[in-house]
Amino acid sequence: MGEIELDGELLGRYYELASVERRAEAIEAVGRGLERDGAPPDEAATRLRTLLERRIEAVRAGGDGEELRGFAWWFESGALGDDWSLARLRDLLEAGGRIHPDHVVAAHLAEIRGEHLQTAIELVELLIETGTSTWFVLGAREHISAIVADALAAGGAAEARARDVVGRLVARGHPDFAGLLPG
Repeated sequence: MGEIELDGELLGRYYELASVERRAEAIEAVGRGLERDGAPPDEAATRLRTLLERRIEAVRAGGDGEELRGFAWWFESGALGDDWSLARLRDLLEAGGRIHPDHVVAAHLAEIRGEHLQTAIELVELLIETGTSTWFVLGAREHISAIVADALAAGGAAEARARDVVGRLVARGHPDFAGLLPG
């Protein structure tokens, strides 16, 4: 059995005719597979990266960002590399895409914050700002707190961003985050 060509007519027709819901289900199914099976072979990983990058471009060009909500599972799996996944999460959110479930993204950001603290705090802020879901802060409180606390302790740009995040959270009705700020 052959592979579907990324530039082929079949995939092009799918994205032309499939509903946003069906496209979102396809992205989610791939992410769940990555979560279950781990990193794919190099050629498959390259094809998946290319597919997602093209779909982010489609959203930038006016497509419905809901189709990429399942990227949460791609991100959480870590199967395509943290550097690539962090950059694509930023691209997706800045293009107007949304992720679901957002708490798994926060959990993975908390897991990798040691090596990617500045990016993690920036993405937490972007997740809060893009309004990924109304329950995001409540569902990811523990993970957000861990990232903010480490960023505050790191000083410099990470600390400044963390202070901004705390300010935004407090202004949005989450005053308990103010307790993370030093004295």
